[in-house]
Amino acid sequence: MLKMTDPRTTARWLVDWVERGTWRDLPGVLLPSDPAPMPERGRFTAMERLEESARELGVVIYDFRGMDRLIHYPTKVWGYFRDKTRGKNIPKRGRARGRRKWKNCTAVMLHRTDVEEMGPHRFLGTPCHDAVANDASIVLCHPHDAYIMGGHTANSFAVHLELSDADGELLELQVAAALILVRYVHEDLLAHRDRDVVMMAHRQSHKSRTGDPGARIFQQVGVPAMNELGMRLGPVVGSGTQLPDEWLLGLDPDTSPITLT
Repeated sequence: MLKMTDPRTTARWLVDWVERGTWRDLPGVLLPSDPAPMPERGRFTAMERLEESARELGVVIYDFRGMDRLIHYPTKVWGYFRDKTRGKNIPKRGRARGRRKWKNCTAVMLHRTDVEEMGPHRFLGTPCHDAVANDASIVLCHPHDAYIMGGHTANSFAVHLELSDADGELLELQVAAALILVRYVHEDLLAHRDRDVVMMAHRQSHKSRTGDPGARIFQQVGVPAMNELGMRLGPVVGSGTQLPDEWLLGLDPDTSPITLT
């Protein structure tokens, strides 16, 4: 009796076959002179669009979502985590503390690591949702509804994006990677909720973070993302402080300066 293959399995095989390019070597297969038109924007998921943008930019995506943060990882590969555990390299600082309701996830918050050579693997132990490493690779650490202890008073509603930098200014490729990452987070949040998503800096949620991520980085990433996506600036919460005017240079004058989450 002939066993039929699950159509979903066949579809996955075909996609893999095409992407690997093995069909090009088969006799009788002609490469079309003009590529087929891409599906409409609505046909793609946020993740698919991120993957396509990363390929076009030439950067790698590391997906650490779901990885255990309570076991030892070899330092030769993962670097040293700030785990405060003698004899072990455990990325427990980067673990999630539960989940939040999607309706409460209202902001994208920018951070900088204050460490120049922060490679992608180190972010396994960093309390953030996503990150851009020193080589401009994109790191996905947790689902965006995860409760992460990375932004003080804003932990209950912000998605934390860490940017590898120590001197207050990102490389050009890092900026491009950060912008496509913000687009991904923004689209993912809107897919799960029906309210606007705002932009914030860590400075706005705690008095000890007045330089996080800094004027230049917010100008490089925050302002262009706000202009492109129509995002407004989120509020000051807890002991945080308002952003100086310098941080907002280039912001579209039609953008409302503050909105409540």
